Amino acid sequence: WVGFADLSWTPATNGAHSVYVTYNGTAGYAASTSATATTDVIPPYPTMTLTVNPASVVRNHPTTLTATVSPNPGPGDPGPGNVEFKIDDVVVATVPLTAGTATYDASVSDVGQHMVIAHFLGNANWSEHSYGAYLQVQGDGTSITFDTPTVPIAPGPLSVNVTLDPDPGTGVLQWSLAPFGQSGELPVGPGGITRIDLPSLTPADYG
Repeated sequence: WVGFADLSWTPATNGAHSVYVTYNGTAGYAASTSATATTDVIPPYPTMTLTVNPASVVRNHPTTLTATVSPNPGPGDPGPGNVEFKIDDVVVATVPLTAGTATYDASVSDVGQHMVIAHFLGNANWSEHSYGAYLQVQGDGTSITFDTPTVPIAPGPLSVNVTLDPDPGTGVLQWSLAPFGQSGELPVGPGGITRIDLPSLTPADYG
């Protein structure tokens, strides 16, 4: 015959705890004590959030990373500690918490989508924890200018040179001509200069 006893235990402190069971005995059975087991109690996990503002930026332009750490359950200050900010699994900054918040202005040179991680390193009362978000990095902006023809324009075909600065090297230029809804696409020309040959124009106001 085997007897069972269950005990629900809520540790009040962190760290290593020794657990053993003592049987007091009865008239037919002697008292005994079990072997000692060691259990590690870790601090609870906090609640974390991470905001990336703005979440889409031009490369090498800053975006603000804000990590918020609060006790779980309920709001409050988690106490001292540091937050590591990682971009694509590379640590870019370690920032101390101030009233549960750590902020860092990051900039990224590589175009594309990047994973941003805020990793709270933990303290005496709370375990380490992480939270992630995405950052989209765009290429540099370019200005567009074009040759303004002398007004009035004589009826007939017209060629316009469109200049992109800086020269992106590749890409497609889309154009449209109002009010007749004419449009087209051309590859960006050498040096960022693209020639658009417009169809024969009749007297009208164009955009």
